[in-house]
Amino acid sequence: MLPVALPLSVAAIAVSLLGYVRWSRAVPGSLRRGRSAWLMPCLRAMALLVLVFALLKPTVLQPAEPGSVLILIDCSISMSAIDNARSIGQWVALADALDRLPVRSRVVAQEPFDRAIADVRQQFDNFEIAQREVEFNRQPGTEQLAAQAHLKNATTSLADSAHRLIELKQVFKLHEHPINGLLSELERATQQWPDRLREARGSERLADLLKRLSNAAADFQLSEDARLYATNVQVRDACDTIKNSDRLELARAALLAPSLGILKSLNDSPVIIYAVSDQARRVAVNAQINADGTGTDLPAALHEAMTDMKDKPLRAIVLLSDGHQTAATPLAASGLAGGNVPVMAIAMAPVAPPRDAAVLRIEAPPLVFASETVPITVQTRGHPAEVILYLNETTLSARPDANESVTFQVHCSDAGVQRVAAEVVPNGDDALAQNNQATVAIRITSQKINVVVSAPQGDARAAELNRLFATMPAVQLLDPTRAGHPQMSDIIFVNIGSDNGVTLRRGSDSQHADQKIVSLAGGEDSPSRRIWQGDDSPFHFAPASGSAPVQLASDPRLSRRLWDTLPPPKGYVRLRDLASDEHPLLLETETGDIAVAQRGSDLYMGLDLNWMQQTLTAGQQTSLWRQWLLAVSHIQAAAEVKPNDSVQSAELADIAGDRDYLARLAQSTGGDMIGIEQLSQFSERLRTAEARQPRLTPVGLWDSPYLFAFVAACLTVEWALRKGAGMA
Repeated sequence: MLPVALPLSVAAIAVSLLGYVRWSRAVPGSLRRGRSAWLMPCLRAMALLVLVFALLKPTVLQPAEPGSVLILIDCSISMSAIDNARSIGQWVALADALDRLPVRSRVVAQEPFDRAIADVRQQFDNFEIAQREVEFNRQPGTEQLAAQAHLKNATTSLADSAHRLIELKQVFKLHEHPINGLLSELERATQQWPDRLREARGSERLADLLKRLSNAAADFQLSEDARLYATNVQVRDACDTIKNSDRLELARAALLAPSLGILKSLNDSPVIIYAVSDQARRVAVNAQINADGTGTDLPAALHEAMTDMKDKPLRAIVLLSDGHQTAATPLAASGLAGGNVPVMAIAMAPVAPPRDAAVLRIEAPPLVFASETVPITVQTRGHPAEVILYLNETTLSARPDANESVTFQVHCSDAGVQRVAAEVVPNGDDALAQNNQATVAIRITSQKINVVVSAPQGDARAAELNRLFATMPAVQLLDPTRAGHPQMSDIIFVNIGSDNGVTLRRGSDSQHADQKIVSLAGGEDSPSRRIWQGDDSPFHFAPASGSAPVQLASDPRLSRRLWDTLPPPKGYVRLRDLASDEHPLLLETETGDIAVAQRGSDLYMGLDLNWMQQTLTAGQQTSLWRQWLLAVSHIQAAAEVKPNDSVQSAELADIAGDRDYLARLAQSTGGDMIGIEQLSQFSERLRTAEARQPRLTPVGLWDSPYLFAFVAACLTVEWALRKGAGMA
């Protein structure tokens, strides 16, 4: 609002002062002595005072317009889950909240108990404040008397609130329920107040008793609801009707319920609805909303919706969500913390997570050689009855183990990019079907890794290694005498050195095959070689961190256990002075010595080849050599396929609700959180939240057309009097 009256007020002041000076000099004495002698100065004085008042720019705060209510409905995929873990009592409470039960068929005991317990807690807080005041004001006097009176009133109020809580056992006839004993315990405690409360642990005992009473009240409500479900056919039918409703369908029902619904509770306040997931979009009240959002970012969606509504007054924000947040956006990003628009969050999911079977991820090598049999591991959740794996026309199935994973040995034949699909068969009812499958892409190549093995004359280890390579579909063994053939330029030379180390090098000339990639001094007596002289060698190896792990098994945890439990070698070659482009692959666990290192297409193994051949199984040797040959080969870089969809999205991997997150979000704005089964408390909680932070609007008293009209009227009347007196 522009200060339109300010320049006019300044001009009027100047004119008034000038006119007053001229009048005071020119007015006849008869007029000054007459009845009207005081009228014209008074008119000018009032106008002048009003103009000075306007220059001070005073403002007042008045209640803001009611404003609209912004309703945000979470439409992420997790909202399509069916919460099948609710108990019978919880289904009855939910049906009652959605106006599905016959009128007055359900006894509602928990809400009165919750209110009475909250009142006792509040009165106890007041008692503690009054007690501290008495301790602070120990000197006799007026302040001490006032503090003692305050303590006496607080003690009386606390006892009254406790007696109101105790009287509920008569209202609900709780004589045969365990809650009756807790109320009797509270009644005995009140007879010893306030001395009992002043004891060292008096407050702790009362807090514990109130907590047990709250839990007992909830248990009583659930037992009564379960009894009602078992004895009342109409109640049972109403509950069975909503049992197959997903969270989004329940949100619609909560919005439109005839007597307790959100729209009904808002008393015809203007409503604006947004569908939110990782973004917000405005929708009509009767619009069809699908739970298809691939992520959930509630603070960002709130901020986006508030930005759209920045020019419109808002009364409150109602958020219907399961609280499943997948983004890392902080709560403060909503821009609502510390403001005057409370968020009322309604949790659509219960505390207990639903029963849901899911494929979490598929672990498969991105590159497979034709005719290889490779391990493919499927990690699941929810204890499915069976896991099924599909690759082309191959179908395999198995039950998951105790860690909820299954490893399939899959024979791969057809070359090209193939899709591996995994599916779980739920063991009973399932909350969500979209996360029962996952896929991963693998590349099956018909290429071979050309390998030449060389060793000192008569070394039996070369023959053993050749026999191992001959069993590997990925390897094509070549005759060393033909290694320089122009059609075989991509060759990996495996050279077994005299120091027991092995060098892998890709190149077209065998004369470079014995070049090492690190500074080594060969021979048994080299200081680079560690040999254990005792009977029990302490040497153990483990994959180096920060590099591609050297695995003995497809499961990383099993691989690490295998490395830790392998029989140790008698010695190994320590690799030293690695260059900046060389990185370790395998370390000795105690000293951190490097036993295997790589640089580009070169790899050096300081492991004892005899130890590997004598200690490792054929499968473990095959796995290690396959990894090392691929690390040196050019094939992997050219044919790797990244399995982008092998991991289930965060929205589908975990569909449990998060009421704590919703509570933090709502409370950061001065609002509150309730479960959908507490929908009857929505109106009361909203009024309480609005009362905690009343919305006020500053109004400028100085910038008003009425103020300017009053000044103009005073000056006009004064001028008319002067005109009538012949002074104008």
